[in-house]
Amino acid sequence: MPDIVLPHTPVDGAVSSADGISQNLYDPAAAPNSYEVINGRLNNPNRRATWDVDSTQIQQNACSGGGSVGATLGLDYFDNLFRSFDAAANDPALYEPIPGGSLEFFLPYDPALTILSWTLHLTGNGVLGATYDDPAAPPPNIVGRVYLHVDGVRVVAGTTRNMLIPGNSTRGLTRSWAGHIMIDGPGLGGTLGKGWHSASLRIVIDPTATQPGVQFSRVNCRAINYVYFS
Repeated sequence: MPDIVLPHTPVDGAVSSADGISQNLYDPAAAPNSYEVINGRLNNPNRRATWDVDSTQIQQNACSGGGSVGATLGLDYFDNLFRSFDAAANDPALYEPIPGGSLEFFLPYDPALTILSWTLHLTGNGVLGATYDDPAAPPPNIVGRVYLHVDGVRVVAGTTRNMLIPGNSTRGLTRSWAGHIMIDGPGLGGTLGKGWHSASLRIVIDPTATQPGVQFSRVNCRAINYVYFS
């Protein structure tokens, strides 16, 4: 283990400086030349080469953590909640977070990696036939969309992270969506660092969809989870 070089060394027969002794014991500005380095600042260079760290010496949540939320109560979303929505513009500010598919979480340090995963099951109305393509303005068989949002920002990372809501004029057409995304921490050029964050599945129903009757979707079972690693 590297030595801690104290700035004030007591001398036999001399009166010790109270300020000096205090600085030896606790001086964050002088680390590593203070015993304060023992207070959570020990890292791998301080490890003796012959000593291997095992699981009994790691505190709970020191290397990873996580949480989840979910719900099964059905939620109905009607097009009159989204009168300002225009499919061509696809404004993310008009999407509504889905309870049970949204959470806030705290990262106690800058992780190397955070994984978000989710499941969603819903029913839509409309005309039979659906596609997972994402055109600027959806065809008549699409009555709405669901997007993943992280920290309030719609996520489009490599591929579009969304589910289109199709339907049928005579019976509800159901869709299930299971997805995940891996987000690097700041040390690897990512965006999720220490602090509070949010992740949510957000829905919009297109009031301009050329369907007979009222456009709507019923959201059934849903859940969203996060796991982070140091």
